Amino acid sequence: MPAPITLYGKPGCGPCDQAKALLFELAAELGLSVQVIDITAEAAAWQRFHALIPAAEIAGGPTLVWPFDASDLLHALAEAGP
Repeated sequence: MPAPITLYGKPGCGPCDQAKALLFELAAELGLSVQVIDITAEAAAWQRFHALIPAAEIAGGPTLVWPFDASDLLHALAEAGP
């Protein structure tokens, strides 16, 4: 089963670090898993997200592009369903 939230980012990206901290905090509260993808290590991810990072892809739901907050993530998770 894929992670409910996939974060696309790259090392040395301040906003990526902020998004990662936010996602891990929310995931811990809700009992969800987060997968972090380094777009510099995956060609397909680089092509899709290089101009959009950090981006949080919700399984079965939308992809959020920074800036986003906990409220945005909760709405996206609700949109994705159970």
